[in-house]
Amino acid sequence: MNTAAPTTRFYMPAILALALYLTTTAVLAVPSFARQTGVPCGACHTVFPELTAFGRSFKLSGYTLANMSQIETNGVAGSMKINETPPLSAMLQTGFTHVKKQVPGEQNDNVEFPQDLSFYYAGEISTHMGTFLQMTYSQEEDKFSFDMADIRFASRVTVG
Repeated sequence: MNTAAPTTRFYMPAILALALYLTTTAVLAVPSFARQTGVPCGACHTVFPELTAFGRSFKLSGYTLANMSQIETNGVAGSMKINETPPLSAMLQTGFTHVKKQVPGEQNDNVEFPQDLSFYYAGEISTHMGTFLQMTYSQEEDKFSFDMADIRFASRVTVG
C-alpha cells in the first residue's frame, strides 16, 4: 500500500502556500503616487498609516506636486508612457477556514475567493486636484461599495 501519494498531495499545496506567504511583503500603500511623483513610498510613509511631513504636505496639496517634474519613462518599444496609463491598483484577499472538529451543519475547509477585492484610483486629476478612491467587493454582501472617497482641490493664494 502506497501512502506517500495522499500525504504528498496534502503537503505540497501547504508548502507552496507557505513559500508564497514568506516571500511576499506587506504593502500598505498604493504605488500610484510613487509612480506619479517619481519618489519612493518611504518619502511619504513611515509606519503605516503615519505620514512624514512631506507626505502630509503632498496630501494637503491635493495629491499634487507643483514645480516637480513627472516620470517620463518609455516602454521597451518606446510606445508606452507610464503616466498615460490610469493610476489604478488592486488588492485581493482570500480566506481559508479549517476546524479540527466538524461543526454540525457547517462545511469544513471553506475557501473564500475572493473574500475581498478592492480597486484603487489614486493620483492627480488636474494641476490642483487629486484623489484617492477605494471601491471594494465583499463576498459576504455580494456587492461593491465605496470604502473611501478622498477628492481634494488645493491652490496657494497670496492675499494682500
